[in-house]
Amino acid sequence: MEMTSENLPETLNINDIAPQQLTHYRQKSWLEWLEVMASVGMIRDIDFQLAKFFAKQEKGASAQRIAVMACAVSYELSKGNSCLPIADNWSPLKALGVSQLQPLFAPDLLQCDWIGELKSSSLVAHDFQDAMRLPLVFEFGSLYLQKYWHFEGALAQKILEYAEPITMEASRLSTLRLQLDQLFSWQLNYLFSEIQGLKKNNVSTAIIQRAICESLDVVDVEGIAIDKVVAIATQARNINDLEVLKEYIPLSACLNHQKVAAATALTRRFCVISGGPGTGKTTTVSKLLAALVSSSDSEITIKLAAPTGKAAARLTESIGQAIDSLPVSPEIKERIPTSASTLHRLLGAIPNRTEFKHNSHNPLHLDLLILDEASMVDLPMMYKLLSALPAHARLILLGDRDQLSSVEAGAVLGDICQLGGQGYGVAHRELLNKLTGYQLPPFIHTGTAISDSLCVLQKSFRFHSRSGVGKLARAINSGSSKEAEQVFLAGFEDIEHLEVSAESYQQLINTLVGRYQEYLSLRYENNGEMTMPSFARRVLQSFANTRLLCAVREGEFGVEGTNTNIERALARKSLIPVERETWYIGRPVMVTSNDHGQQLYNGDIGICLLDESLEEPRLKVYFELPDGTVKGVLPSRVPPHETAYSMTIHKSQGSEFSHTLLLLPKTPTPVLTRELYYTGVTRAKHHLSVYADKAIMQRAIKQKTARSSHLSQRLVTDG
Repeated sequence: MEMTSENLPETLNINDIAPQQLTHYRQKSWLEWLEVMASVGMIRDIDFQLAKFFAKQEKGASAQRIAVMACAVSYELSKGNSCLPIADNWSPLKALGVSQLQPLFAPDLLQCDWIGELKSSSLVAHDFQDAMRLPLVFEFGSLYLQKYWHFEGALAQKILEYAEPITMEASRLSTLRLQLDQLFSWQLNYLFSEIQGLKKNNVSTAIIQRAICESLDVVDVEGIAIDKVVAIATQARNINDLEVLKEYIPLSACLNHQKVAAATALTRRFCVISGGPGTGKTTTVSKLLAALVSSSDSEITIKLAAPTGKAAARLTESIGQAIDSLPVSPEIKERIPTSASTLHRLLGAIPNRTEFKHNSHNPLHLDLLILDEASMVDLPMMYKLLSALPAHARLILLGDRDQLSSVEAGAVLGDICQLGGQGYGVAHRELLNKLTGYQLPPFIHTGTAISDSLCVLQKSFRFHSRSGVGKLARAINSGSSKEAEQVFLAGFEDIEHLEVSAESYQQLINTLVGRYQEYLSLRYENNGEMTMPSFARRVLQSFANTRLLCAVREGEFGVEGTNTNIERALARKSLIPVERETWYIGRPVMVTSNDHGQQLYNGDIGICLLDESLEEPRLKVYFELPDGTVKGVLPSRVPPHETAYSMTIHKSQGSEFSHTLLLLPKTPTPVLTRELYYTGVTRAKHHLSVYADKAIMQRAIKQKTARSSHLSQRLVTDG
């Protein structure tokens, strides 16, 4: 059956539709309706094709009803949901987002016992045995395509297998305690500098006390002689004078969440460390790796990975810097890896196939895997990753549970982190107290097998108390639009808000032209003094200082419109050629499709430059690879791509920019959620400019993403 296009009536008011036309529509079957929806873009063609497939497989009058439910499951996958909740009052029109079409449907077409249809269908499984052979599965009140049901169940089983403690002898625990105390010792130089600054400003004793507690992670002020501590800190003439504080502040009065996370990761095979920007996830990992390597008699194979090339490059850079500053011997530092790869490269991507070289039959050769930006990893990929781990391996997931979930189906990190927050079980809490010297507060164990494997870092070292970006991020996360508005009004130097208008839009474009002029001015400055990779790295780093992030792709407020307008403005300033060809010196591009042969992946940023080191100078597009090296590619060899003066917030995950400019559309859109807004805001390292109407920002903060999944339920055990 070839798809035909049919126009829907201009009005859906039943009184305004001609009787003959209404009869025409009400004679349509479900499949005919789905064909119409696909032809006008209400659903995807793949959703319709799947419905046709199931209609052919099912027998009798139920065929088309099962088909429409299968279509709805496929449609849910496109929205990132692993399954489709179906209750007694389930509406297929509401599920497909086409409730406005209800007047055109024959009433008996919509009157159906949908759950009864699922129970009687020969294509729907309701128990484990049938689920291994049937294409649809109904469990937890939700309908799954069998493949995604398998991904979810098998992933949960894998995580539960890994979420177990590592048995250690008392001597090993004592060694780890000493190493953790050394690695997470107080940074008294920072405290001394801060106290000196506060004294110059003649601040109150209460402010000095708060600064001491924040710097030294003191949580039990009642348990220490705080007046004596303040006196020592304010009278100190140098850093050494602060050493005596250790006599007055026992570790039992402190709580450093980084140290707790490191201790957890060292004592369990599976660990999740979640935290916002600047909370020290990479610092924590570098320290726990130092402790692990130092305390191990044999060599440990450790691998670092991230979902995208940009995220892997950032991990390579940040963990290298963190390891350089560790208080350990050069020999220990040498044994800690600093080069990260993409997940696709780690697993061994096979061109034009969804399978990988490494799987359960050919596992990865490693003892420990650390995966950064785990929120970006979808359900199928996380399943494939854990399937490829050897039986003895350990896994540490790093990420921000409040960020956007993966583009594809699933919200794995968020689902796992739902089980945290209730504290640790008695045995694990006692173990952590031994390893850290702290007194973690007692909680009633909730009975989840992985609760003891979850850690949340809460203290931001990037966004200090005077940072508007940090306060705005916290306000968004708390769901308080009023608090977010107050942040903009508080006069912070690192954030600004402008209502969207023709004038402010032009100001936005002008600002970007000025900022991008910095990297464009470097295009011709090499003169053979630097190698092309070194020169290209310098240009790429300059370009990364500024970025415009959009919530949507289409229109004046989207990536397509802003990229066009920025290019035109740059051309008017003669910063790029007026008669632009496809490629010109300085053109930034983003790869939009994976190319395993070129080692270039969706989201990678490159800049077109003239390679004058060749006998005949020619244009090349330069990319920074995950290991930190820079690669030049002929324009004709660059995978599918687009100009990248602006990019979507989704594509910006795993990146950060010194000055981030955030543009939100003037009209509401389903993609504009709290998670999207938070992710955009937290891409800013030093300065944030938000161009958005107040009502749109308020709406985004209220609209929290809720993906349909039952991974959390599968991870709950009676243990």
